[in-house]
Amino acid sequence: MGVLFIVAQCLTPAVAALDLKSTLWRILGCSSFVALIAIDMAVSHTGTGYFDYSFGVTLGAAVLDVIRFLLLIQPLEEYRHEADRVPAHQLPYIQRFFWIMSISPRGIGWSFKVKGDNIRLL
Repeated sequence: MGVLFIVAQCLTPAVAALDLKSTLWRILGCSSFVALIAIDMAVSHTGTGYFDYSFGVTLGAAVLDVIRFLLLIQPLEEYRHEADRVPAHQLPYIQRFFWIMSISPRGIGWSFKVKGDNIRLL
């Protein structure tokens, strides 16, 4: 994983925090970040199978996050945290950026957490 991966990881929440309404701009941002990650995939080789596999999985998960935050949903309007007092789209830009950075993939404490997550196994 190189600099391009880090750039894409930092710019994804930055662009999502802009709350772009235009589908064209969202597609353009998503395709740009996916291209950055794909270029990084092509040049990131360690020569060790385990590390190459780990890098590939991490980069693949990053692609899925980019697609989720920029194409499939509008996180500022659709997600809500338990501690939110005002909707996220009403926050200043820097607070929206950190709000998006704090979204948990598992959804714990968020409006999209899995129902029945307290099921006990026998």
